[in-house]
Amino acid sequence: MRYAAKVKLKAQVGMQSLVGCSGKFPRSYGNYFSFASNYARCLNMWAENLEEATKRFLPDGLVEGWLFIEQQKTFEAKWFIVDDPRIPSEWLNSKICWTGASSPNDIEIIREMYSIVGDPNNEVEQFIDPKSYHEKRGGEYIECADGSVIIKTKLRPKEPKLSGEWTIEKSNDIISYHSLNAEEEIARALSLEFVK
Repeated sequence: MRYAAKVKLKAQVGMQSLVGCSGKFPRSYGNYFSFASNYARCLNMWAENLEEATKRFLPDGLVEGWLFIEQQKTFEAKWFIVDDPRIPSEWLNSKICWTGASSPNDIEIIREMYSIVGDPNNEVEQFIDPKSYHEKRGGEYIECADGSVIIKTKLRPKEPKLSGEWTIEKSNDIISYHSLNAEEEIARALSLEFVK
């Protein structure tokens, strides 16, 4: 690899998202996380799966994978892709999860990341030609006056599988917005007051 080093990290979750999940292992969804030892954002495994895989497959408490580091404007960004032969492939995500993570500025680093994980749906296109990528997937790519971008997407909600006593109302006309540096545009689009 040109942009990554094969290393072993202490298999300990640091920061993680707070999605409630349960079920048998390996889990098909869970919380994204960064490693406690070096704050590298794990791109291809859920926190719950790492914690359980550590008990089952990693007696030394270390996980092997590819560490990517890029100096960004104000910080050193780190990403980790688990690639440990002791962990069965079904314990890993089949694609990169960028939620809660910055992406590299260098497209060649991104290409190398996808070369490890695989890219059957051409996800790397979102970094090369984001307008085409989102339009092919039913999104509207809106370039704002300040240079930011809004991706307007119609969602088709599915009724979630929940246990316990819940009531759910299904809506077929939800619109969501995903944006980079466009808080004011989102607030305006959603008719909310923007607070600086």
